[in-house]
Amino acid sequence: MSELHERVIVEDFELIGIAETWATESVNDAELSIVGYNMFRKDRESRGGGLILYIKNTIRARVNEGLTNSEFAESLWCTVEVDHQRLLVGLCYRSPASTTENDEKLLAVMEKAVLQIAMHWVLIMGDFNFPEIDYASEHVVGKNKEQDTGIVSVFQHVTDATRIRQNQTPSKLDYVFTDEENLTEVVNYEVPLGKSDHVVLT
Repeated sequence: MSELHERVIVEDFELIGIAETWATESVNDAELSIVGYNMFRKDRESRGGGLILYIKNTIRARVNEGLTNSEFAESLWCTVEVDHQRLLVGLCYRSPASTTENDEKLLAVMEKAVLQIAMHWVLIMGDFNFPEIDYASEHVVGKNKEQDTGIVSVFQHVTDATRIRQNQTPSKLDYVFTDEENLTEVVNYEVPLGKSDHVVLT
């Protein structure tokens, strides 16, 4: 947390999303809070997972309950209002052990998010643990076959590896999606936070 606080002071982010917090109800809000930010958190009831969105307290934001309480459990959605326009922000974590049924629930909530008619823009980010997806050709390369991605109509902006571990092939597990191609101009790949083996995307 101290390293995160230092980065926030230097970079002055307006929005921060953290996946796999591993926070539980025994970790109180005070331990995770950042001065000047509203915190929205969603813990997993069992070990692992967990999501936190930090949004500057000068920005109006509220949880989108309909999407957050969808069948795909590990997603957190907020409606952010800037200059009388609304940005839907989604943060997702997909476990490497996710089932086909759970993947379908993830696609369903993403589709529902993109179709929110009251929103001007949509931003979805997180750790999706799906290195088999090739966004350039829009297909999934599995161990035994190729299949369609079933990806909703969004643009994916991460092009380089985001998880790098010694003696393992680097992989692209973390994605940033938007519903407009030019909504995100540049994605930077920065050093990991703490002991994480995932880069920080800004």
